[in-house]
Amino acid sequence: MYFLKLFIEGKKLDVERINEEFSFSGAVHNRTENGDIWQAGVEFEDDLNGETEKFIKRIYEHRDFILGLSKCAHILLWLTVYADEVQINVHLSPESIEKLKALSLSLDISIMNLSEFYK
Repeated sequence: MYFLKLFIEGKKLDVERINEEFSFSGAVHNRTENGDIWQAGVEFEDDLNGETEKFIKRIYEHRDFILGLSKCAHILLWLTVYADEVQINVHLSPESIEKLKALSLSLDISIMNLSEFYK
């Protein structure tokens, strides 16, 4: 199982505007004493690399919005992989790497092997 999420953290985020811009179903917003955290994304089980490329392309379509928002918020892309396999590879094409660079987004990757968990 794989999860790709876009995280936005900042003070007094315009959550309605962010929801309107990205149109993700299931977006979550938390307000803390330190600010706001907004997150949304997709969950999938197959084609890790293809779905990751598709997600990056999708958020890249909002480049101007992301670049404007990044002046007052911290934004990152987070890929979480729950793998049954002992080895799993994540491949990003040069085009996707360029898109992340153009968006000034970091990519966090968490990979957890669950085979021992299910024994």
